[in-house]
Amino acid sequence: AACTLAATSVTVAAGTDSASFYFSDNTSGTRTVNASAVGYGGASQAQTVSPGAPSQLAFTTAVKTLLASACSSAVTVETRDTFGNPTTAGATVDLAVGLTPAELSTTLFSDAACTTPAANITIAAASTAGSFYFRTRTGGPVTVTASSTGLTSANQAETVVSTSRSGTCTINNGSTTSANC
Repeated sequence: AACTLAATSVTVAAGTDSASFYFSDNTSGTRTVNASAVGYGGASQAQTVSPGAPSQLAFTTAVKTLLASACSSAVTVETRDTFGNPTTAGATVDLAVGLTPAELSTTLFSDAACTTPAANITIAAASTAGSFYFRTRTGGPVTVTASSTGLTSANQAETVVSTSRSGTCTINNGSTTSANC
């Protein structure tokens, strides 16, 4: 059924004992459909709305602000259907993750300590999301882009704060300075 005409009630025709109607919802999950009529007991039925096939990527973690050279907290990317419901793919989803501007010298990692560079970032076939970490050497705004063939890509702006050291520094020729080192 196309579910093109919205209805708030259904009439059981004289001489019959039932009426049919269709139910539609864009949000996945379980819904309860209730029916009642004057003089009759009510009835309820649980309906499960399943998500559709993946059509887009989305970041599920909050925008990050971190110091240059620090490891980010997890950045999580999720597959979603056209209505924004989290959904799994039938196979592993390979993500292409890019961080711009490129001159920030950013590295992707698979662990929270940023010690294991990420060879590739994926969303497993039985999962809706995949995570990674990043570290950049210099400060500035960073845009993280996640893309995969056949899916609408996602972007998220992050902020990397430059670090500055202060104190007395010894310069190679033996002199010292109190400028930022």
